[in-house]
Amino acid sequence: MSDLADPLAALGEVDMTSVDTSMPLLVPGTHVVRVAHMEVAESKAKPGRNNLVVTLETTEDIPAHESDRVLNAGWKLKQYYPMQNPDPNPNGFDFRENIARFMDAVLGTNRTDRPAFDTTYSDYLNKEVIAVVSIREITDETGSKTGMLANDVRRLSNVDA
Repeated sequence: MSDLADPLAALGEVDMTSVDTSMPLLVPGTHVVRVAHMEVAESKAKPGRNNLVVTLETTEDIPAHESDRVLNAGWKLKQYYPMQNPDPNPNGFDFRENIARFMDAVLGTNRTDRPAFDTTYSDYLNKEVIAVVSIREITDETGSKTGMLANDVRRLSNVDA
């Protein structure tokens, strides 16, 4: 037997009743973020379909929404860009629109000078963009509101625009 004290014994004496376990949210508004990571991942909601997943990170400390907490630089937000049209596609939505908007925000391009998508991601990684962030209520698979909140990136734009 070891002479070391059981680390769980001390934890059993800690008061957990005042611990805030809610997920902090960024305050709604405009924030400078950088493209930290990109990958292709299969959709959890629609197996067999893929999303371009872009992880954005804040570039400075930001107060949390309705909290005394401060979210340190590097706080992550994820954006999901479908890589195919919805099936069925009754409204004529073209999945390329949102990916092109992302490219324009990062590269400062537009329809007339937008290059082909860089499949190595090197044109996008570590670039700063301006994100308009809001808060939305999460819904379940039936469309019912859950009472939980999440940040939503409403729009990205180029920092030099």
